[in-house]
Amino acid sequence: MSDNASLFSILASGAAGALLATGLGVLFDLWRERIRLRASVMLAVVGWADDAYIRLMDLHVAKHAEYAGAKSYLSQPEYDLNSRELRSLLLRQSVGAQLAIVYGEREELRLLNELRQKLLDAARLLWRAKAADWAQVEPKVEKLFADQIDPLRAKLEHELLRQANPTMWLLRMRERMVEGPGWSTVAEK
Repeated sequence: MSDNASLFSILASGAAGALLATGLGVLFDLWRERIRLRASVMLAVVGWADDAYIRLMDLHVAKHAEYAGAKSYLSQPEYDLNSRELRSLLLRQSVGAQLAIVYGEREELRLLNELRQKLLDAARLLWRAKAADWAQVEPKVEKLFADQIDPLRAKLEHELLRQANPTMWLLRMRERMVEGPGWSTVAEK
């Protein structure tokens, strides 16, 4: 009888170990996939921001060249194409939807929406600018970039990197354990 009990004990502990290892393996795979997905969305958002930023800078340089009497930076068909592509980038919601699905409707999504709006504000200033009012419009656009767009873009990229990088996750977990729970809301920050 003791041989049966010890055999049962060995089988039960082996089965329990296999179940535990399988469960831990599944959890690790889910965690790894979550990191991969966050990194993928982070790259999509940063790529979107880069594309929109570069197209907007091209519009700015083209307007400046045209109104300052310098050599033309973009031909009219190039300017029109760039404007249409910029408009499409700024009005498209797919990157925001990806961000909301993977990161949730948190600070990162708020920053993305705010950046999109500031880029759109700058684009509208440039699209409406005429030679007669360029001296007033250009400083507004440059101030918008310096004071709002550039800092927002940097902050968004930093937040996305913090969320996508596993090392940063571990550091944040350590911070929470040492400094207390991070129950502050976006409004408190």
